Amino acid sequence: MKLTKSFEQSVGAMAILATQVKGVPIASSTIHTRLRTSLTYGQKIIRKLVKAGLVASVSGQNGGFCLAKDAKDISCLDVVEAVEGPVQTFRNEKLLDRVFNDGNKQTVKEADETLKEIFNEADEQWCNYLRKISIEDIITRVLGNEDYHEIDWNQVSSSRELLLSKILRSGR
Repeated sequence: MKLTKSFEQSVGAMAILATQVKGVPIASSTIHTRLRTSLTYGQKIIRKLVKAGLVASVSGQNGGFCLAKDAKDISCLDVVEAVEGPVQTFRNEKLLDRVFNDGNKQTVKEADETLKEIFNEADEQWCNYLRKISIEDIITRVLGNEDYHEIDWNQVSSSRELLLSKILRSGR
């Protein structure tokens, strides 16, 4: 399975939402300005995250988006499945059946089932690993500490980039 750009953008959006001051929703335009992505494409991604129950939509004049649950409770697998769909790396085109099709139906069935089993096991191992990595783990690895500071991303402007950089790196 090759992850698309949507996955990386989703993780970026989740990192922004996870570091946002609690109780203060973020406008979608703020998220996409920070990520330097298309607003319409980004809104589609956010909708998928909302539909998956990872992000909550807050309506109203000061509305926007926030995490639907703690960052420590949102796995990398949750995000992959929200934007990419279920993990399935092998599409069975039954080409191996053609190789072993000698009129013996049992051999053809075994060829088909063997490849499915191998890739299903690989998918399950990958899913188990991604299930163990949370959005909070990713942020901690990036920032180098477990005690990262919350930021009101709605108030961040280019003139405050240096200050933001210092806040993110404090405690490193």
